[in-house]
Amino acid sequence: MKSTFNVLFFIRRDKKRKDGTCPIMCRITIDGVEARFNTKVYVKDSKWNVKANRISGNNAESRNMNARLDDIKASLYRIYHEVQRFNVATPEIIKNEFLGFDESGETILGIYTKHIQNIHELIGISITKVTVQRYRAARNQAREYPMNCVSW
Repeated sequence: MKSTFNVLFFIRRDKKRKDGTCPIMCRITIDGVEARFNTKVYVKDSKWNVKANRISGNNAESRNMNARLDDIKASLYRIYHEVQRFNVATPEIIKNEFLGFDESGETILGIYTKHIQNIHELIGISITKVTVQRYRAARNQAREYPMNCVSW
């Protein structure tokens, strides 16, 4: 089933900051259902072109900010097409994926443990018992690794 997908940018004049800039918001619409979020891009309301959904001007700042909006839109379309392949896409799913929110709450170790359980069933078919033991050893080493010694 084909769905309608649209991305629109608009400014919130009622949320004007002290420096006179307004936040640019993004609205994702799929089959009439909406989700909105703040793009963290700010512009003076006099510079916003409502019809074009873009920032007016040809200076470097305007071009950079419009490029950021284009990047956001391209990312949203990419996410939409990826999600659409696997299940029915909703605006909320697209928004959460773009913003990096994870609904499952699973940890890497939890996912790895599930993977080990799945490959355990393949012993004798395409996996040996030693391979599963090595996966478990690697998981146990990762579990015991002290997280406070990691320095970024």
